[in-house]
Amino acid sequence: MIHKAISVFLMAVFLSSGALSGLPDLTGQPEPASGYQSENIKKEQDPVTELRAKKEKIKKLLDEGKITREEAEKKIKSIDERIKQIEEFNKLPLEKKKEMLIENFKSFTEKLVKKGIITREKAEELLKDYENKVKQWDGTGKPPGFKKHHKCPVKN
Repeated sequence: MIHKAISVFLMAVFLSSGALSGLPDLTGQPEPASGYQSENIKKEQDPVTELRAKKEKIKKLLDEGKITREEAEKKIKSIDERIKQIEEFNKLPLEKKKEMLIENFKSFTEKLVKKGIITREKAEELLKDYENKVKQWDGTGKPPGFKKHHKCPVKN
C-alpha cells in the first residue's frame, strides 16, 4: 500500500515537474550501486534529454525485437506527453514552479494521512523538509523529489 502511494506521489509530482521518466530500464543493465558516480550519470541532467534517450533505447529494443511495436508505441507516446508537460512546466516562472511542486507534495501527503498510512505530524514533517528543498532549488536541473536508492520517507 505504501509503495502504491509512493508511486502515485511520484507520478503526480514528477509529471508536473518533469523529473520522472516512468519507464523501467529495459536494457537489462544493472543499476549502479547507491553513491556510484560516473561521467555517464549526471545528477542534474536535463529531464527532456533523459526522455529522448529513453525513446532511443525503446526504438533500439524494437529494432532488436525485444519489445513489440505496440509496447514501443505506447511508451513513446507516454514519453512525448511527458516531454510536452516538462516544456510547459519549464515556461513557468520559478516561483510558480515552486508553488506547484509544494502543492502537489502537500496533496500527496494529505492523501496518505486520509488513508491512515502516515500521521498528520509525519505529513507536516515531510512537507516542511520538502518545502526547504524546494526553496533551495534554483530552477536548474531536476526539481527536488525522491530519488532512486533513497529510503522511503513515509516509512516509520
